[in-house]
Amino acid sequence: MTLRTAAILFAALLAIQAWVFGAGVRRWPGLWKTLPRQRVPGILIGAVCLVWAGNEVQIMLEGDLARLQTVIWWLVPAVLLLAWRFLDFLLVRALGGLVLLLIPVLLLEAFARHLPLRPAFSALCYVLALAAMVMVAAPWHYRNLLERAATTPRLRTGLATGLGLSATVMAAVATFAG
Repeated sequence: MTLRTAAILFAALLAIQAWVFGAGVRRWPGLWKTLPRQRVPGILIGAVCLVWAGNEVQIMLEGDLARLQTVIWWLVPAVLLLAWRFLDFLLVRALGGLVLLLIPVLLLEAFARHLPLRPAFSALCYVLALAAMVMVAAPWHYRNLLERAATTPRLRTGLATGLGLSATVMAAVATFAG
Protein backbone atom coordinates (compact mmCIF):
# COMPACT_ATOMS: atom_id res chain seq x y z
CA MET A 1 0.00 0.00 0.00
CA THR A 2 1.36 3.41 -0.89
CA LEU A 3 1.60 6.42 1.37
CA ARG A 4 -1.11 8.20 -0.61
CA THR A 5 -3.60 5.32 -0.30
CA ALA A 6 -2.94 4.79 3.40
CA ALA A 7 -3.13 8.51 4.16
CA ILE A 8 -6.39 8.93 2.22
CA LEU A 9 -7.96 5.97 4.02
CA PHE A 10 -6.76 7.22 7.38
CA ALA A 11 -7.92 10.77 6.64
CA ALA A 12 -11.37 9.42 5.75
CA LEU A 13 -11.53 7.43 9.01
CA LEU A 14 -10.53 10.50 11.01
CA ALA A 15 -13.00 12.75 9.16
CA ILE A 16 -15.82 10.28 9.83
CA GLN A 17 -14.89 10.19 13.51
CA ALA A 18 -14.76 14.00 13.61
CA TRP A 19 -18.28 14.09 12.17
CA VAL A 20 -19.51 11.43 14.62
CA PHE A 21 -18.13 13.30 17.63
CA GLY A 22 -19.15 16.71 16.30
CA ALA A 23 -22.48 16.47 14.53
CA GLY A 24 -23.50 12.85 14.97
CA VAL A 25 -23.88 12.95 18.75
CA ARG A 26 -25.96 16.14 18.49
CA ARG A 27 -28.22 14.78 15.77
CA TRP A 28 -28.74 11.40 17.46
CA PRO A 29 -28.41 11.75 21.25
CA GLY A 30 -28.60 7.96 21.73
CA LEU A 31 -25.79 7.28 19.27
CA TRP A 32 -23.44 6.37 22.10
CA LYS A 33 -25.68 3.39 22.92
CA THR A 34 -25.99 1.94 19.44
CA LEU A 35 -22.93 2.84 17.34
CA PRO A 36 -20.18 1.02 19.28
CA ARG A 37 -22.18 -2.22 19.29
CA GLN A 38 -22.89 -2.38 15.54
CA ARG A 39 -22.10 -5.98 14.61
CA VAL A 40 -22.46 -6.12 10.81
CA PRO A 41 -20.18 -3.18 9.91
CA GLY A 42 -17.84 -4.30 12.68
CA ILE A 43 -17.51 -7.82 11.33
CA LEU A 44 -17.03 -6.52 7.76
CA ILE A 45 -14.22 -4.18 8.81
CA GLY A 46 -12.90 -6.89 11.09
CA ALA A 47 -12.78 -9.36 8.20
CA VAL A 48 -10.68 -6.93 6.19
CA CYS A 49 -8.39 -6.46 9.19
CA LEU A 50 -8.03 -10.20 9.78
CA VAL A 51 -7.18 -10.90 6.13
CA TRP A 52 -4.66 -8.06 6.17
CA ALA A 53 -3.14 -9.27 9.45
CA GLY A 54 -3.09 -12.86 8.16
CA ASN A 55 -1.14 -11.70 5.13
CA GLU A 56 1.34 -9.85 7.35
CA VAL A 57 1.80 -12.89 9.60
CA GLN A 58 2.23 -15.19 6.61
CA ILE A 59 5.10 -13.03 5.36
CA MET A 60 6.87 -13.42 8.71
CA LEU A 61 6.66 -17.22 8.65
CA GLU A 62 9.72 -18.36 6.76
CA GLY A 63 12.25 -21.15 7.01
CA ASP A 64 11.00 -24.03 9.16
CA LEU A 65 7.84 -22.08 9.99
CA ALA A 66 6.81 -21.76 6.34
CA ARG A 67 4.69 -24.89 6.68
CA LEU A 68 2.43 -22.97 9.07
CA GLN A 69 1.41 -20.47 6.40
CA THR A 70 -1.63 -22.52 5.40
CA VAL A 71 -2.68 -22.72 9.04
CA ILE A 72 -2.94 -18.92 9.12
CA TRP A 73 -5.55 -18.96 6.35
CA TRP A 74 -7.58 -21.55 8.28
CA LEU A 75 -7.35 -19.42 11.42
CA VAL A 76 -8.67 -16.24 9.77
CA PRO A 77 -12.28 -17.45 9.29
CA ALA A 78 -12.18 -19.29 12.61
CA VAL A 79 -11.17 -16.12 14.46
CA LEU A 80 -13.81 -14.18 12.52
CA LEU A 81 -16.53 -16.61 13.64
CA LEU A 82 -15.29 -16.56 17.23
CA ALA A 83 -15.25 -12.75 17.20
CA TRP A 84 -18.82 -12.67 15.87
CA ARG A 85 -19.97 -15.07 18.54
CA PHE A 86 -18.10 -13.89 21.64
CA LEU A 87 -16.94 -10.27 21.24
CA ASP A 88 -18.93 -7.18 22.00
CA PHE A 89 -18.26 -3.68 20.62
CA LEU A 90 -17.19 -5.17 17.28
CA LEU A 91 -17.28 -1.88 15.36
CA VAL A 92 -15.02 -0.06 17.81
CA ARG A 93 -12.57 -2.95 17.99
CA ALA A 94 -12.47 -3.30 14.20
CA LEU A 95 -11.88 0.41 13.68
CA GLY A 96 -9.08 0.30 16.23
CA GLY A 97 -7.58 -2.70 14.45
CA LEU A 98 -7.76 -0.95 11.10
CA VAL A 99 -5.95 2.07 12.52
CA LEU A 100 -3.30 -0.20 14.05
CA LEU A 101 -2.73 -1.82 10.66
CA LEU A 102 -2.54 1.54 8.85
CA ILE A 103 -0.09 3.22 11.25
CA PRO A 104 2.97 1.06 10.40
CA VAL A 105 2.35 1.62 6.69
CA LEU A 106 2.19 5.37 7.22
CA LEU A 107 5.33 5.42 9.39
CA LEU A 108 7.32 3.21 7.02
CA GLU A 109 6.36 5.20 3.95
CA ALA A 110 7.01 8.52 5.72
CA PHE A 111 10.48 7.28 6.68
CA ALA A 112 11.22 5.96 3.19
CA ARG A 113 10.19 9.22 1.49
CA HIS A 114 11.89 11.56 3.99
CA LEU A 115 8.59 13.28 4.67
CA PRO A 116 8.98 16.92 5.78
CA LEU A 117 8.12 17.37 9.47
CA ARG A 118 8.40 13.62 9.89
CA PRO A 119 8.88 13.82 13.69
CA ALA A 120 5.60 15.72 14.10
CA PHE A 121 3.84 13.31 11.73
CA SER A 122 5.27 10.34 13.62
CA ALA A 123 4.16 11.80 16.95
CA LEU A 124 0.62 12.21 15.59
CA CYS A 125 0.67 8.62 14.33
CA TYR A 126 1.86 7.30 17.71
CA VAL A 127 -0.82 9.22 19.61
CA LEU A 128 -3.48 7.86 17.27
CA ALA A 129 -2.01 4.35 17.62
CA LEU A 130 -2.32 4.59 21.40
CA ALA A 131 -5.93 5.66 21.03
CA ALA A 132 -6.51 2.70 18.69
CA MET A 133 -4.99 0.32 21.23
CA VAL A 134 -7.49 1.56 23.80
CA MET A 135 -10.28 1.09 21.25
CA VAL A 136 -9.28 -2.55 20.78
CA ALA A 137 -8.56 -3.40 24.42
CA ALA A 138 -11.21 -1.34 26.22
CA PRO A 139 -13.86 -0.26 23.68
CA TRP A 140 -16.29 0.89 26.37
CA HIS A 141 -14.07 3.98 26.80
CA TYR A 142 -15.05 4.97 23.26
CA ARG A 143 -18.72 4.53 24.17
CA ASN A 144 -18.26 6.61 27.32
CA LEU A 145 -16.46 9.30 25.34
CA LEU A 146 -19.35 9.41 22.86
CA GLU A 147 -21.79 9.77 25.75
CA ARG A 148 -19.81 12.60 27.32
CA ALA A 149 -19.44 14.32 23.94
CA ALA A 150 -23.22 14.21 23.54
CA THR A 151 -23.72 16.08 26.81
CA THR A 152 -20.63 18.34 26.96
CA PRO A 153 -20.39 20.92 24.15
CA ARG A 154 -16.82 21.88 25.00
CA LEU A 155 -15.59 18.26 24.82
CA ARG A 156 -17.58 17.71 21.63
CA THR A 157 -15.98 20.74 19.99
CA GLY A 158 -12.49 19.77 21.13
CA LEU A 159 -12.78 16.19 19.89
CA ALA A 160 -14.29 17.20 16.56
CA THR A 161 -11.61 19.86 16.06
CA GLY A 162 -8.73 17.56 17.01
CA LEU A 163 -9.96 14.74 14.80
CA GLY A 164 -10.69 17.18 11.97
CA LEU A 165 -7.18 18.66 12.17
CA SER A 166 -5.69 15.16 12.19
CA ALA A 167 -7.74 14.31 9.10
CA THR A 168 -6.48 17.51 7.46
CA VAL A 169 -2.86 16.57 8.20
CA MET A 170 -3.39 13.10 6.70
CA ALA A 171 -5.09 14.59 3.64
CA ALA A 172 -2.18 17.03 3.22
CA VAL A 173 0.28 14.15 3.44
CA ALA A 174 -1.71 12.27 0.81
CA THR A 175 -1.81 15.30 -1.44
CA PHE A 176 1.74 16.60 -1.21
CA ALA A 177 3.86 13.57 -0.33
CA GLY A 178 2.41 11.09 -2.81
